[in-house]
Amino acid sequence: MTAPDAELREAVAAAYGLDADAAGFLSGVTLEEVVASAAALGKLLAERAGQQAAETAPPNLIAVALEEKARRRESIAAMFCDTPTYKSP
Repeated sequence: MTAPDAELREAVAAAYGLDADAAGFLSGVTLEEVVASAAALGKLLAERAGQQAAETAPPNLIAVALEEKARRRESIAAMFCDTPTYKSP
């Protein structure tokens, strides 16, 4: 890759929010092809970042507490009768 070509790819990468290291992954002979490659790579990386954020999101503490409360109610009801009188929704 020539110096002007590398500079162009780095500029296109920067325009799409990619760092200079990502410029090496851009392909294409024309400017339009390099721009399309940068757009596709940017979209892929954004999707992956969104998936990772969803996987590492903290649990909903309110929902966890409500589920635990329902389990405790059912176990207490089971202690006093054969079938629990309270069923969680």
